[in-house]
Amino acid sequence: MLIAADELTLVILAGGKAQRLGGKQKGLLPVQGKPMIQHLTEKFHNKVARLIINANADSDRYLNFADAVVADTLDDFQGPLAGILAGMQNAETCYMLVLPCDVPMVPGDVISMLSTAMQQDTDVAVVSLQHRLQPVCLLLRTDLVQNLQTALSQGTRKAEDWVRSLRFVQVDDTNREQCYMNVNTADDLQHVESMLHDAVSKKETGNA
Repeated sequence: MLIAADELTLVILAGGKAQRLGGKQKGLLPVQGKPMIQHLTEKFHNKVARLIINANADSDRYLNFADAVVADTLDDFQGPLAGILAGMQNAETCYMLVLPCDVPMVPGDVISMLSTAMQQDTDVAVVSLQHRLQPVCLLLRTDLVQNLQTALSQGTRKAEDWVRSLRFVQVDDTNREQCYMNVNTADDLQHVESMLHDAVSKKETGNA
């Protein structure tokens, strides 16, 4: 299924506590000289109708990188599903791409990859690595908002549990697994910084 840019909203999840990084806002941490979230917004801003960041703090700073910043509508940091719900409640398009803020190397063609996998009877297309779902790297229909509200009210908190309750298709991208590396610790941040530096160096020397 070909999904046009004007049918698609991007929601970047930046509403977590980032406890392993001392509670710092992951998306605002510098990577290669700019906030981590900027790597995503620059990559996708012209591929979607609207770009929304889900954040529960520093909304003024995040607004520099998005059309809108929305906080969880549920209390007590109930996880990525709460952020996805907030995004769905503010999306004005039929489809929504969801990405976490801490995957600055995510491939720019992830939209076309996932939309190609969507069918008329599919609710969600989700990235899979080594047969493991990456349930916050997905493309979904925004008319699932009531379904998600119900799931949350019944105690569902894991994104994978909700995805598996739907008509989903998994899209294997294991060959590019390192591009989906999450930044959860200071060591992860240093590793991603190094990989991005190497990628830039290869491009500049024509070896990419």
